[in-house]
Amino acid sequence: MGILEAIFEIFSGVGDWIVSALTDYMELFWVVNDTGVGQLTFLGVLAVAGLAFSVIFLVIGIIQRFLHFRG
Repeated sequence: MGILEAIFEIFSGVGDWIVSALTDYMELFWVVNDTGVGQLTFLGVLAVAGLAFSVIFLVIGIIQRFLHFRG
């Protein structure tokens, strides 16, 4: 086995670990009920609310730069 194959094997192992870790942590934000319906947890709602505020402030900042409201 050459050094290039060994490096690719390490990257593949790290990628596999990240995917398996994400499936474990997904339950913190999203749960599926017994009926098969998924819903957000409290932490998931907080994450979505934070994302919404960030997007709103981003859009406001873009509009301000476009209209040259800064003095």
